[in-house]
Amino acid sequence: MNSRAEYLYRALNMKMLPEEGTFYSEISKSEQKNAAGEPLYSLMYGLYTDVPCSQSYFHQLEQEEIWQFYEGDPIELHLLQTDGSYQKIILGSEPSLGQTRSAVIAPYTHQAAALQAGGKYALYACMVVPAFNYRRFHLSNASELQAKYPQAADVIRKMTAAVQANSVPDLKLPGNKL
Repeated sequence: MNSRAEYLYRALNMKMLPEEGTFYSEISKSEQKNAAGEPLYSLMYGLYTDVPCSQSYFHQLEQEEIWQFYEGDPIELHLLQTDGSYQKIILGSEPSLGQTRSAVIAPYTHQAAALQAGGKYALYACMVVPAFNYRRFHLSNASELQAKYPQAADVIRKMTAAVQANSVPDLKLPGNKL
């Protein structure tokens, strides 16, 4: 892990989210509740690194998610839409290179993300509306995705392989409680 990524990891008190394969820390959760009694939103920091490798494996949320890029190298956000289409968004700080600082992900979209090839680290944030709840989080099944999204076969193989093998990076970082 490079020195800036390690600093962010420690300063933001991050830990591994094994279901997805990324480092995260919760920033806040709304004190206001919706009609179902759930917080209106939750907000988390995320950190992707090249060493140890961290990424978000394909998963689906039943609620809207808003991504915000803060610093570091570009992130490839892979989206498998409910209409059967595939989209790749590059989160980053260079609009002239086709990068954007934010993206809104519709409910039930299968999503995965990782550093763009050659990247060292990226700090981002995600807001989930209403607040994140594991009951509305689903890891995506590779064979089901392959059948529905054949045009994204290579990305699906790459971004679900660790989930299929039930592996999580072996992290030797101070404060990691894995």
